[in-house]
Amino acid sequence: MDLRIRTIGVSIAVAAAIATAAAPALAQTPDEAMRERPESLALEREGPGGVFDLSAYIGWLAPVSDLTDDPSSFATIVNPSVGFGLDGTLWFDEGSFGLSGQGYWTHTELDLRATDFEGATPSDLGSVDYLSFTANAVYRLHVTRAASTVQPFFWAGGGARYLSIAGIASPEAESSWDPLGNLGMGAYVKLIGGVNLRADLRWMLSPYTSPSTDETRLQSDFLITVGAGWRFH
Repeated sequence: MDLRIRTIGVSIAVAAAIATAAAPALAQTPDEAMRERPESLALEREGPGGVFDLSAYIGWLAPVSDLTDDPSSFATIVNPSVGFGLDGTLWFDEGSFGLSGQGYWTHTELDLRATDFEGATPSDLGSVDYLSFTANAVYRLHVTRAASTVQPFFWAGGGARYLSIAGIASPEAESSWDPLGNLGMGAYVKLIGGVNLRADLRWMLSPYTSPSTDETRLQSDFLITVGAGWRFH
């Protein structure tokens, strides 16, 4: 089965799992959720803010689009890989709305996909460091007593992506800073004290201009993360 089809399938499965976790909260009105929330959450939600989540995570990057596609040579592909990241979220409005900053890094190999070109192609395109930095608006659902340990959240935002590409891939691909937009959904799982686990699915979009063709292509990447963090009150 094609890797990209598997990637989309895994992403849909992760989204379905998060949606299942969010279902109890979605079934409640805000008033019902406020009445049924546990006392520990009630204390957390008091005041205009003052709650900060700091998390570290590992993430599987799964590019869906080719980086470049030159009919006169070959298409350049960023291979899937595992990387690391940090997330910090400051909650306002009694904990429902917040602002987050995220950073992610991974190192992976470049690959090629054959096009109509019949000449010789390189056997090794080198590697790439993939970095993303985003600022996001986040919404966390009200939770019921039955779902008090699981706190689903959603976000949207933007930032920048940096590809640091080895010179061996030139002129098909070169290092570049590009704008980045992303949408995401995930959930916190509260453990003991301020410790929590978190998982999320991100859909990231970023344009990239090939130096060999001057064609700008919109890149579509999925990022699935799992991590742990601490909640500061």
